[in-house]
Amino acid sequence: MDKRFLASIAAFLGALVGAALVAGSAGAAAPVVVKISHDVASAQAKGVAFEKFKEVAERRLGDKVKIEIYPSGQLYPSDPKNVEALQLGAIHMVAPTFEKWTPAMPRFALFTLPYVFVSQQMMKEALDSPEIGGKLWPDLDKKGLKYLAVWSNGYRQIFNRKHEVREPEDLKGLKIRVQAKDVFVPLFRLAGANAQVLAWSEAPQAVQQGIVDGFEVPFNAARSIRAWELLKYVTTADYVYSGYLVATNKAWWDGLPADIQKGLQDAMGEVTAWQWGANLKDEAESKQTLIRNGMKVYDVPNDRKAHWAQFFRPVHNDYVSVVGKELLDKLYALQDRYLKQ
Repeated sequence: MDKRFLASIAAFLGALVGAALVAGSAGAAAPVVVKISHDVASAQAKGVAFEKFKEVAERRLGDKVKIEIYPSGQLYPSDPKNVEALQLGAIHMVAPTFEKWTPAMPRFALFTLPYVFVSQQMMKEALDSPEIGGKLWPDLDKKGLKYLAVWSNGYRQIFNRKHEVREPEDLKGLKIRVQAKDVFVPLFRLAGANAQVLAWSEAPQAVQQGIVDGFEVPFNAARSIRAWELLKYVTTADYVYSGYLVATNKAWWDGLPADIQKGLQDAMGEVTAWQWGANLKDEAESKQTLIRNGMKVYDVPNDRKAHWAQFFRPVHNDYVSVVGKELLDKLYALQDRYLKQ
């Protein structure tokens, strides 16, 4: 066969192989898009944490990933809708509070019961405990989801526009926006209040229109919407320690390249360690901002918190069959240990 013909065939095949390698290289270089959706402002605790996650993940992985964040309900109006979208694979990460997970994962109500967490450290230990948090995370797997982390949202406080609330009995007659029907409606009903479930994005307008008299959120959330322009009173009751449960779509996560998966997990660990400390500081600063802008803050004294805890304890009884007596007993035992320290 003619050597020139063979040389031309070899050159042609070499060009094809080279083009294929270039195309393959270009395809490999396409970043993995991580789409994150949530229902709060970027300046609120969850929003700040996701922005930090974007910064850390992109620093660790470079152009291998592209983090897209959609705050304030831009994609979906509420966190329950975000969870549905996550299950469908339309988005890749969400971080609702535990209260908003309870319709799909009823046992998560364990973390929403009033006056069970006496400190942030106790909350962290419960989350990390194989006998408490570790028993609950498999509930996510059954729904096609995967546990990634929990971020702190601080204690929930009670805000209203009508009068000072010093005792649980003072809640009688108030219309309070809550975020989860199954957990907070019976709690406030016990005190004679009218609890109304609304998306957080709808709360400011609901107060302005008189649909509700107030809401129960951490200080950071109140500051983010300039609560002093809407209402006057806040009671530092510290009655529920709120956490954001960060989850991803399990099938999507399991399909990631190993280096991307590790980089995202490491970024999540770094951000979570930072976020718990940053949130403590931010909550203190948020409270002072509210005071400086004229809000009247009543701090429930420690010796009266026992009364608040006893008043709301009947709510726990409603969740024994939901959460399980064994899990509740583990939580109570942990609480007793912290109370004795």
